[in-house]
Amino acid sequence: MTAVDIRTDLEGTLDHVASAFGKLVANAGRGRPLSFPDLHKTTEGLFLSGWTYWEQFLRRLLIHEVSVDPHGVLRKEVKATGFRLKQSHMRLAQLITEHPDEGKWVEWSSIDAVKQRADALLGPNHRFANLAGNPLGDVRRLKKIRNAVAHKSDQAWQDFRTLVQRQPYGLSTRSMRGLTTGRFLSAHRVAGTTIFEHSIAVLRAAAFTIVP
Repeated sequence: MTAVDIRTDLEGTLDHVASAFGKLVANAGRGRPLSFPDLHKTTEGLFLSGWTYWEQFLRRLLIHEVSVDPHGVLRKEVKATGFRLKQSHMRLAQLITEHPDEGKWVEWSSIDAVKQRADALLGPNHRFANLAGNPLGDVRRLKKIRNAVAHKSDQAWQDFRTLVQRQPYGLSTRSMRGLTTGRFLSAHRVAGTTIFEHSIAVLRAAAFTIVP
């Protein structure tokens, strides 16, 4: 298993999610099997599925990097031949990576938190540092949408409403009436494509930024 293999697995899921969304859109509307509320609600589920696999990608990749990085906390003082079993380095990397600092839950939904863990566990110039520019800002925006879908707390909903009124989305006050996350993702557009499709493209681009 290589870093490219891990990224390719994510690509397959994102392709599947994007394809399913296209089928939903084609079958939603007046005189079609699905109503627009059906489309909106199902789109939320697809978005959350894509985001969940993005988190899994980050987790799998960080464990992989800890297991192979010669300058990381695991390998810099242990030769490859020093492990008792063939997969020992992967198992130890998982234990190290998923050990919560100070009893806190290991955070995978925040790319900032993942980068901090990578800074602490990996050698210099690790691949997660590549997200420091625009891709990181794009992913941060998607996390706010994810929060509004996943737990709908008052704070998450307020963050979402603030987000969608700003660029690159720029929803008007009129468009905010009766807005749901599903309608936002499926009915509104940015850069000529639906927010949902744009979001999947953001995750894909971020994955390729980390693993070219």
